Amino acid sequence: MVEVNGEKGRGKRLQLSLYALPPFHTLPDTALYHAFLAGQAVALLKPQAWEIPFHGGLLIPDAYMVFPWGLGYLEVDTGHYAKKVVLEKLHRFSREADTLYWASPSRSRLFWVEKLAQAWRTPLIPLWLPLPGGCPPPGAP
Repeated sequence: MVEVNGEKGRGKRLQLSLYALPPFHTLPDTALYHAFLAGQAVALLKPQAWEIPFHGGLLIPDAYMVFPWGLGYLEVDTGHYAKKVVLEKLHRFSREADTLYWASPSRSRLFWVEKLAQAWRTPLIPLWLPLPGGCPPPGAP
């Protein structure tokens, strides 16, 4: 489980508490990175209530969020999804949620998804998640 404690200090650093719940403690670095990005996005969006599911299939959003205006879905995209999968996510999530937020640490990936969503007339709100301090993603040299 990831708990967002808010921003602390002058540098406005995001403070997260991670609680290792089985099987969370067995997740690979890439899944933990994904969870970190989801927590970062939730902290930026400031929903009234939220849940980050750490289980489910490919068509489960990375976070469910409740806002005064309705239900929001968050998808965190690190660039590994094929076009077909992105389209499936766009279609399903935009039908189920009032607002779809698509987050990525890559501006070029966000631009690509935005263009795809526009072509398919699927509304979404892009959210760029820059890596703190220039940290490379897991597996980067």
